[in-house]
Amino acid sequence: MQPKDLDKLKRLSDTVELNYRVTRMYATYLERFPEIITRDIIDEICDGEIDKRSAIVALLCELFALNTEENASD
Repeated sequence: MQPKDLDKLKRLSDTVELNYRVTRMYATYLERFPEIITRDIIDEICDGEIDKRSAIVALLCELFALNTEENASD
């Protein structure tokens, strides 16, 4: 196998691993914590400075203890 092909294979493997990790997190959220993120909580967070999508992402990051500053894969 050529080095170029090995690089592509590595990137594909990394992508599959990341997709699997995200899928596990969403499944865990839906199975165990679906009531944690509610419309009322989102509305409370969205005070005009943050949009709803960012609020949901922030809540999910908090729920799963994700920290992009300490772990780039988060």
